[in-house]
Amino acid sequence: MSVIDPSFSAERCADLHNRLLQKAIVNEPSAMVERNLIAGLLDVSAEIADFPNSGSSPLYHFLSLLDTISLPHSLFIPLTPEIYQPVPEVFRGDTFSREPGVILLYGQNNADSPMDGGLFLDVQTYKVVWHWSPGPFPASEKWISLEFALQSQLDKWESVKFYWDTNKQSLAIKRWVEADLTNSLVGWGGLLSTIEARLPQRGQR
Repeated sequence: MSVIDPSFSAERCADLHNRLLQKAIVNEPSAMVERNLIAGLLDVSAEIADFPNSGSSPLYHFLSLLDTISLPHSLFIPLTPEIYQPVPEVFRGDTFSREPGVILLYGQNNADSPMDGGLFLDVQTYKVVWHWSPGPFPASEKWISLEFALQSQLDKWESVKFYWDTNKQSLAIKRWVEADLTNSLVGWGGLLSTIEARLPQRGQR
């Protein structure tokens, strides 16, 4: 039986999402913020296995708190340089229809179709995982909290990994920032410590 992530907070996760949206539209003065995602959810919830469509559901509550924007002739709107806003119409697509209880919460924002991968959410545990087709979903221990995933996206704004490209007039990603170097050094230090721990101690055979 799946266990709900005890750390899940609809309010904290929604706050992170909404802060990401504000950063995404700071250079879009005409963007009109809406909070009507739940209307689209009601249209498709009956088609998604095990989707909690009750107002008392924490997941339902989370989605009801999300700010979004709409653009003419565009279903997919960037939330960050890596993900799009949630689109209830593609929560369950043909590519991943064999995975009951899993929805594509944030489609990938790259050169490929946003419906072929991104940040998926388990509607039973409220945990998420980055996944792209084809292939099976990662094991349960690879799934992380939604709050951690959204905070990681926000951290990339703070480290200037994410930025607004004035030439292209779009969100963009820097290839290398100081935080990348720090993370690489931390990872390298951890690897060295693991190797040293496995080496025989002096005097041992």
